[in-house]
Amino acid sequence: MTRLSVAAASMTPVARKSLAASASSLASAGSAVDAGMVDLLHGAPGGLGTGATKDTNFQQATGNGSISASTPETGDLMGAALAAGTSAAGEPFLVIGTPGEGLGDAAKAGEAFYVSRGTNVSVHQDKLDVPGAVQANDGFGASVAADANHIAIGAPDESINGDNTAGNLVVFSHELNSEKRPTPLFGLDQDLDTVSGGAEVGDRFGAALALAPYRPSGSATADESILAVGTPGEALNVDGVSKAETGAVLTFRVTASGTYTQLNGLSSGTGGDDVSGTSEAGDHFGTTLTAVNTAPRAVSTEATMKMAVGVPDEALGSVQKAGAVHVFSLLGSPGANDKWVESGDGIPGAPGAGQRLGSSIHFTGTHLYVGMPYGPTSTGALHALPMSNVTLGEPTAPVTVYRPGQGGLPPAGTAFGYAAR
Repeated sequence: MTRLSVAAASMTPVARKSLAASASSLASAGSAVDAGMVDLLHGAPGGLGTGATKDTNFQQATGNGSISASTPETGDLMGAALAAGTSAAGEPFLVIGTPGEGLGDAAKAGEAFYVSRGTNVSVHQDKLDVPGAVQANDGFGASVAADANHIAIGAPDESINGDNTAGNLVVFSHELNSEKRPTPLFGLDQDLDTVSGGAEVGDRFGAALALAPYRPSGSATADESILAVGTPGEALNVDGVSKAETGAVLTFRVTASGTYTQLNGLSSGTGGDDVSGTSEAGDHFGTTLTAVNTAPRAVSTEATMKMAVGVPDEALGSVQKAGAVHVFSLLGSPGANDKWVESGDGIPGAPGAGQRLGSSIHFTGTHLYVGMPYGPTSTGALHALPMSNVTLGEPTAPVTVYRPGQGGLPPAGTAFGYAAR
């Protein structure tokens, strides 16, 4: 069964298949403020946590494996990013980002924990064959994504050839190496000849990640992946004028053998591709990402491979930081199937300043969930858009709106919709 978890600003939850992992990266452990923790809640017919399988809490210095061997410290932010699912081998897994973890003398270098097969292991840039080097403030684990085939872990504050916060990421397979950790396949940054653009200060390449299983024509299964990488700090040249922090997204095909090729570079109003919108300074296109294969057992097509891009700082007319969401196919030309969603066009209501629509987004097989944590009321909201509403053509199906105090939800709280998975 599929469960959806939604949280206010102090929480970053994820739900996949028959379990939900709810993380509070701002939780304190003893005197360690913002050390973080994760709760794993198993699904059951009566609801999360009602079945025979015992729910699990992950907190540093408890349990087993690498998490037990790790010490909770102020600012570790364990659970700031999460991904969960089942590998192609049928093994349930959980990936826990801990971007504030210090490694040796490198404060906030960051790491991730891979939980599977009854235990857990740490993954960071000082482990076997992991590209990159442990440095202070890298933030490795600030973003994570995973599907049945691959895992991606971002270090958006990584320095690349002296350019601070240029960012990078590492892609792994679920197959364990000689250290019993996920096997590193390759790293990506914008100073590679195989990646478009160039690493620049503040790009934050890898700040958002999404993965979806891909079945190419001629393959018996969806044993490849399409990877989307957000670069919300990317500056773009628009009509000869440099627009700071406009943002962009790059997509890559990752094969079953662990090789990759770049597919597309996307931004609002991309010239020559008939993409909707206009790139403007401070949009931060690519702050959030979500991707889905709606028919994983079939050969993948433009219609079945979907990606949504959050643009929470998008100005709509004179309304600053109203926010928007841009939906694309992961295959084919970016402008052939893109759909622009904003308040008043796909989302009920009028745009409001500071609402930051698209701060959280999540695809299921039937809906796109879009968070608006700072509007239209002080409590925030989450919108469930039927899949038909985020394809070409005019929306026809009703949008379901969740907000505190309605539909059985408790009335208290703020920033509802800050995170949805």
